[in-house]
Amino acid sequence: MLYGDFCGLVFRLNPYSKSFYVLEINSYGGYRLQRALGNDPARWLTLIDWTDTGAIQPGYGHFNTILVVASQARFQIYMNQQLVVSTFTDTTYNTGLLGFLVGGDSRYGTEAIFRRLAVFQK
Repeated sequence: MLYGDFCGLVFRLNPYSKSFYVLEINSYGGYRLQRALGNDPARWLTLIDWTDTGAIQPGYGHFNTILVVASQARFQIYMNQQLVVSTFTDTTYNTGLLGFLVGGDSRYGTEAIFRRLAVFQK
């Protein structure tokens, strides 16, 4: 992240219903996982609330590697090659597209760079 509040990886996105999961990281070294339904964040459900981890490089100008292993309803989450969520289960969304999210509450906005997206299938 270059500046701002948070950015993240969107996965299992349905572009018609605007439903998806999003794994967000913030500039303080925390992450959260949300399940979205529509454009209104008030309709989003926080599955894992903001959790601090030493696996994320806090601050600005650092590249953090995010890996989500999604196998049917089971998820594992890695940050910079460290397992931070060993098992999480949610059966709501089974398939979809990938994307990115940037956002926050700061009046100056948020800017992030994403690179080297890779998708693997078993």
